[in-house]
Amino acid sequence: MIGMERSTPAQPANDGATATVIAKVSQRLLAPADALLATAAGLLAGLVYWLGSAPGVLFGDGGELQFAAWLAGLPHPTGYPLYMLLGWAWTHGLAGLDLATPARAMNLLSVVFAALTVSLTYLLAHALVELSVTGAPRHARRLASFLAALAFAFTPTFWSQAVVTEVYALNAAFVALILGLAIRWQKGLDRERSQADPGAEPAAYRTWPSRALLLLAFVVGLSLAHHRTTLLLVPVLVIFVWRQDGYRLRRPRWLVPLALAMLVPLLLYVYVPLRVNQSPYLLVNLDPEHVVDLVNRSPRGLVGYILGRNFAGELQGPSSAMASAPSLLDRFVAELTPVGLGLALLGVGYLAVSAIAAGGTSHNVYRRLLWLTGGSFLVLTAFNLFYAIEDIAVFYIPSYLIMTCWIAIAAAFTAREVADLVHRLRPQPPGLSRMAGSAILLLLAALPLQLFLGHAGQVDRSGHTRPQAWWDRLLEADPAQDAVLVSNDRDEIMPLWYLQQVDGRRPDLTGLFPGLIPGDDWEDVGQVLDNALASNRPTYLVKPMPGLEVKVALGLNDSAGLTPVLGPAATRSPDRPQDILIGDEMRLVGYDVNPVQVQPGQTLTVDLYWQPTRDIPIDLTSFVHLRTEDGTKLSQSDTLVGGVYYPTSLWKPGEVLLDRHQLTVPPDAPPGPYELFAGMYELVGQEARTIGSRLLSGRVGGEAQPQTPQTAPARPTYANFNDEILLIGYDVAGGRLVALDGRPQTASQDVPPDEVRIQLLWQAAQPMSRDYTVFVHLVDPAAGIVAQLDAQPFDGDYPTSVWQQGELLTDTLVVQLPRELQPGEYTIMVGLYDAGTASQSRLPAYDDGGQRLSNDRVSLVQISLE
Repeated sequence: MIGMERSTPAQPANDGATATVIAKVSQRLLAPADALLATAAGLLAGLVYWLGSAPGVLFGDGGELQFAAWLAGLPHPTGYPLYMLLGWAWTHGLAGLDLATPARAMNLLSVVFAALTVSLTYLLAHALVELSVTGAPRHARRLASFLAALAFAFTPTFWSQAVVTEVYALNAAFVALILGLAIRWQKGLDRERSQADPGAEPAAYRTWPSRALLLLAFVVGLSLAHHRTTLLLVPVLVIFVWRQDGYRLRRPRWLVPLALAMLVPLLLYVYVPLRVNQSPYLLVNLDPEHVVDLVNRSPRGLVGYILGRNFAGELQGPSSAMASAPSLLDRFVAELTPVGLGLALLGVGYLAVSAIAAGGTSHNVYRRLLWLTGGSFLVLTAFNLFYAIEDIAVFYIPSYLIMTCWIAIAAAFTAREVADLVHRLRPQPPGLSRMAGSAILLLLAALPLQLFLGHAGQVDRSGHTRPQAWWDRLLEADPAQDAVLVSNDRDEIMPLWYLQQVDGRRPDLTGLFPGLIPGDDWEDVGQVLDNALASNRPTYLVKPMPGLEVKVALGLNDSAGLTPVLGPAATRSPDRPQDILIGDEMRLVGYDVNPVQVQPGQTLTVDLYWQPTRDIPIDLTSFVHLRTEDGTKLSQSDTLVGGVYYPTSLWKPGEVLLDRHQLTVPPDAPPGPYELFAGMYELVGQEARTIGSRLLSGRVGGEAQPQTPQTAPARPTYANFNDEILLIGYDVAGGRLVALDGRPQTASQDVPPDEVRIQLLWQAAQPMSRDYTVFVHLVDPAAGIVAQLDAQPFDGDYPTSVWQQGELLTDTLVVQLPRELQPGEYTIMVGLYDAGTASQSRLPAYDDGGQRLSNDRVSLVQISLE
C-alpha cells in the first residue's frame, strides 16, 4: 500500500540510509543498462517515425520552416534561431551527401528530435521511478520506464509532429532534458550533504554553483532560444532549487554565474537581425510602388518579432479559460486512453500520498518530485487553457510527457505491491513474487501497443505528396508571367514559396493570402484580391472558391483548379437602380434581370447589387422570390451569399457586391407580368430570421417551360474529392430529428419518422469521365454504421460524367432508418466511390486545409434522433 513501512527516502528514521542510497545512485552518470534501454526506446520510435515521415514539401508552417532553414532565413515569429541553425546545417549536410532534398531532410530532422525525446523520456521516467519507488526491483523500474516512454512515443499528437517538419519535437526534448537535469542536480546535492560534516554550514561544502546546476541553467537558456514556452518552467525550477538550497541561491556567487549560463544561449537571437535582410521571401513585390515587408525591421519591431507580440491577441480571459477546462478530460483520454489516464492519476497520487506520509523530513524526495513534475504540468496545462491559438493541441505535448512519467511510477509501484503481496502469501519459491511483479508490468505493454495500432493510420505521412503534386499541377498549368496567385489559406501558399526559394521554379509568381501582414488591409481573401488587382498583374485563384463571384468576376478554372480573376464583379451601375435599405445593415442599390421577357418554363437570372452600411457580424442568406401580381409565389432562390469564402461577415462597408440568383418559372405558370421580391435572412438552425425584404420596381413576364428548381442547401461545408468534385453545402431534415450539432431542431412534419433527408450541394471542379456513386453513412460512435445509402446523383438521371466544370448541383438523398434504431446521437458521413471498378475504391477526400480525411469521407453533422 502507499506509505507502507519500507526503506524509502520518505522515512525520517532512515534519512541517513536514504542519503547513502542517493549518493550511490548519483555517483554514476548513466548505468549501461539505462543507456541501452534509452537508446533502444529512441531507435524503436525513430524507426516508426522514419517509416511514416513525409517524403517532401508540406503545407503550412512545415513548408515555411523547410525553405527558411535551407536559406538560414526567418520563419514566423519568434524566429526559432536554434532550430533554424540546426536545420541549416542538417539540410545542407544531407543535401551535400545527396541523401535527401531539403524538404525531406527537415522532415527527418523531426524524426531525430522525436527519437531523442523518447530516449530522454525514458531517462526522466527512470530517474523519477528510481527515487520514488525504491522498493521495486531494478528490472521492474526499468521496464516500467521503457514502456511508459514508448507510450509517450505513440501519443497521436506527438507522433504527428515527429513525421513532419515542426518545432515541437525539439521543444519536447528540451522539456524532458530540463526536468531530468533538475533531478540530476538534486541527486548531486543530496550526495554532497551525505558526505559533508553534519555540523558544518551549507556554505562549507559548496560556495559556487555545481556543474549540474550551471548545465541546467544553460539548457534552460538554450531551450528559450528555441521555444518561448520554456519560460513557464522557470518559476517551477527556481522554487525547486530555492526550497533545497535557498541559502546559497540568493548569494551573488551563485546568482551571477547562473544568470550568465542562462542568458548566454539567448545571444542566438542575434540571428534575427543578422538574417532578416537575407530572407528574400520577406519582401513581397506587388508592383514597383507597393512592396510588402512581412517584418518590421526597426529595433522595436524586431524585438516584438522575437517576443511574438503578434500572438498576444490569442490570449483569452479567465472565464474563457475556465470554460475550456472541462475539455481537458477528453483531450487526455484521446491521447493516453482511459487506462493510461488512470495510471497517470495513480502515479501522481502515489507521489502526493507519499509526500504527506513522509511529513517534514529533510529528505522528502516525494515532495520535491511532486513539485517538479506536478508544478510543471500545472503551469504548462494552465497556460494552454488561456492560449486560444488554432494549433493549441501541440502545446499539450509536454503535459503528455509528464503524464507518461507518472504512468511509469504507477506501473513500478503496482509491480512492487503485487510482488510484496505474493511474497507474503507464498514465500516459496523466492522467485515467484518477482515473476508476479514482472507479469503485471507486461500488461502495461498493451498501452503503447494500443496507441500504436489505434493511431498508425491516422498519423502516417509517408504518402503525403499532395502539396508537391498540387503545386506541380498548378505550375504546369502555366499561369501568366508575373502573375499573382491568391489563396484564402496561408498554408496552401507555403509549398509555392519552397519551390521558388529552394528549387528556383517560377520566381516571377507572387503568392498572396489573408494575414500576410498584420493590419486591416490583409484580413480576408476579399482584401487580398483588392491588393492583387490593384497591382495590375494577372491574378488567379489557386483553387475553386465558390462565393467569391460576389466580389470578383472569375474565368473558368482549368483542370488544376487555377481560376483567372478578371476584375471586380460589379464594374458598372445596375440596369435597374434601387435604394432599398434591408434592415439597418444592408442597402440594395440596384439589380439586373435577364431575360426581361421571361416565359413559363424558362430560367431567369437576377443580379442583386448589395452595399453594406456597416460591419455585419453574421453570415446572411439572400433570396429572390418570383410572384404573380396577386402574390402567388412561383419560384424562389436562396443562397448563403458569398458562400464560405466571402460571406457577409467579411464584407466591408461601402463596397458593392454582386449576388446572382437563378429562378425558373413553372411551366404551368400564368403568363406574366411577374413581380420580384428580394431580401436577406439569418439562418438560425432550421429557423430563418428575416432581416428584411422588399418588392423590386419593374416587372418581368413569360410563358410556360419545364421547371428546374435551383434552391441550394443553406449549411456551408467543404470537402474536395480528388480535385474533381467539391461538396460545399448541405441540409438535413427528418421526422425524428431534434438537434443538429447539439442545437435543437424542430422535427420535419414533411419527412416520415423512418427517414432522414439530406440535401447536398455539389460543384464540378473539372470534367469527369466516370460515373461516381454517392454513399451516405449514419454512424453510431459505438456501433459503427447503422444506416446507409448508396446511389448515383439524381438517381442516375444526371451522372457525374456529364457534369460541367464549375457547375453547381443540388441533390436530395433519403436514408431509411432501421425500425430498431434507438434515440441518440449519430454522425452523417458522406463520400464518393467508383462503382464501375472491381475495387470500388473511394475518391480521396481532403478538407479545406488539404489534409486527407479519415476513410475518405466527410463528417457533415452530428444529429440527435428522438
